[in-house]
Formats: sequence, structure tokens, C-alpha cells
Amino acid sequence: MSFLMVGHTHEDIDQMFSRISSKLNRTNAQTLPKLHQAIQESFQPIPAVEHLQNLWHFKGQYQGLPKLTGIKCPHVFKFKLGPDDLVHASIKDWPLSEEAYKTIIVPHIPDFPNILDVIEPRREKVLSILRSLQQDIPKYKSAGRLGEDDALWWTTYLEDIELNERRVPSIPLPSILPKFREDARPRPSILDSSLRDALNQQILKLQHVSVLTLSRQRISL
Repeated sequence: MSFLMVGHTHEDIDQMFSRISSKLNRTNAQTLPKLHQAIQESFQPIPAVEHLQNLWHFKGQYQGLPKLTGIKCPHVFKFKLGPDDLVHASIKDWPLSEEAYKTIIVPHIPDFPNILDVIEPRREKVLSILRSLQQDIPKYKSAGRLGEDDALWWTTYLEDIELNERRVPSIPLPSILPKFREDARPRPSILDSSLRDALNQQILKLQHVSVLTLSRQRISL
């Protein structure tokens, strides 16, 4: 896994939200499906848009396990199952062929379960907002701000939330994802000269050497 240098990711995100904002200035999106459609029409390549109502409790699965430290500054990470059946974690500060990986062994990695606890919204916080929204629907409809179909969508959606039916999160568990495979697309083996110059300037500016370590977390009893 490789990450962009600081600043570049922000520029990409800012550009995406700028295009979304521009689209919504010209397009009404009174319901979530219409908002999703407007977002997808605002940017190329088409972004994946999904409304998450709950999540798997991923954090709970890793509580008490050894914690990797020294991962703030590296830009390149590699995790590999070695011949000793142990996971080897490797890092490089920069994606340069002349820079060697620093590697440590990460022991005690449990198998990922086929099911996890689910994190749901806190109902005591949601219900008051829910009641207010339900009262507002007739007002928006009579004022012409919601059409018949949109008002029906909101009524059904809010009633569905109020029923508080437990659902399986739409986000898949890692245990059912397809196995990793190499990208078939050709990748350049040599960096463009201008990119290499910019990268070297950034390296000189930061002058930081990362150290990857493994520490055990304290467990409160």
C-alpha cells in the first residue's frame, strides 16, 4: 500500500467536494437517493455512494492486541505471510527503489470472525430528531418544497428508522472479501524525473527516518 505525500490527498478531496457543491447548486436533491444520484453525476470517475445506517464493530476485534507504532510518516507499507507462517510488516518512508524496507514480525494475529457485533445509532439521541422531522414533512409539502413522491419517501424512511429493526451492515466483512491479486495494469518501473525531483525535495524538507515497533496495549481489568 502506498500513500500520497501530505497535501495531495487534501487537494483531491477538496476538488471532489467542490464538484459536488457545484452540482448541488444547480440540482435539487430532496431525498437520499436523489442526493446519491447527484453526487455520482458530479464527478469522474463515478464515486461509490452509500448511506451507512450501522457498522460492524471492527475496533472491538482488535482491542488488547499488540499495536504497531511508528506508522505516522512512512508512505509505503507491505504485509506478507512469510515461510514461517508469521506476518512480516515492512515500511519505507518513500517509494524509492534504492530505499530498503524496514521489517518486523507481527505475531498473534487472530483469525477474523465470520460475524461481529454491530454498532447502532443511539436511539435516545435519534428519537427527538426523528419526531421533529416527521412533523416537518406536512409543512414542506404544503409549502411546495416537497413533492408527493418525496414526502412519501421521507415518511416511509423515518417510520423505518423508528421501527429500529436490526440489520446486517452493508459493509462486507474481510473474511468474505475476495483474495488479494496483483494488479494486471502495467506500472512504470522508473519515476518521472519531475516527480523524482519533487519527491527528493520533500525528503530533504522532512529529514525523518521512521522506525516501526510493536508494543502491547494495556488492558484495564
